[in-house]
Amino acid sequence: MKVDIDEADRQMLLLSLGLCALLRPGFHYACGEIAETLQGRAMFEDFRRLNADVVHPQAMAEATNKTIAQQDPELFIWLQTAAGHFAPERPAAGSFLRNLAEAGLRADWDNYPILRPVLLQMKAKYPKYSGEASQ
Repeated sequence: MKVDIDEADRQMLLLSLGLCALLRPGFHYACGEIAETLQGRAMFEDFRRLNADVVHPQAMAEATNKTIAQQDPELFIWLQTAAGHFAPERPAAGSFLRNLAEAGLRADWDNYPILRPVLLQMKAKYPKYSGEASQ
């Protein structure tokens, strides 16, 4: 069976397949194969990546194989404290560390994995921004 599809409809189908793959991760392979049949694997993956924010953050992390600070239990409290988000109970760090912590909190899915190793080293160097307010 052959079906003629104009370009606008093909792109809408690829978008729909990308959303389906995000909402139902088990369907990713099948949706990708259909996208391949439509000669749109790259567009399908782009739609999937660009729309990953419509699903739960955990699914977004799985879809992109990346994470952000708000999903990083090892660093999230430290970043918030160093950035001054708990003041006055917990004073913020100096300007360099505070700005670095803010950058970590604002980093997107593509940039957070790059910053994370540096943030872990800074957390080890400045542990006073971890844990309870009494520290």
